[in-house]
Amino acid sequence: MSARAAAALDECDLFFSIGTSAQVYPAAGLADLASQRGIPVIEVNRDPTPLTPKADISLRGASGEILPRSGWNQRTRASAPTMRPLWISTWGW
Repeated sequence: MSARAAAALDECDLFFSIGTSAQVYPAAGLADLASQRGIPVIEVNRDPTPLTPKADISLRGASGEILPRSGWNQRTRASAPTMRPLWISTWGW
């Protein structure tokens, strides 16, 4: 795991896994580490993954449709400055 990823995980309050197979390491291990630290894990993916049964919330569908409907956007983040989510996606670190 990169130092940048470890530092982000140390500071996050909510972990998002978005559009990834959750099978490519070391990034796939971040969700497990977050969960072990008591950080809620939210998965957004079209298909079930190895993370699905371990996620606190698992949402099925395209992230481009689910995230806007969830109400989470840059304005939401600006109005909740104490929340520090960590986003892991297919783009990785």
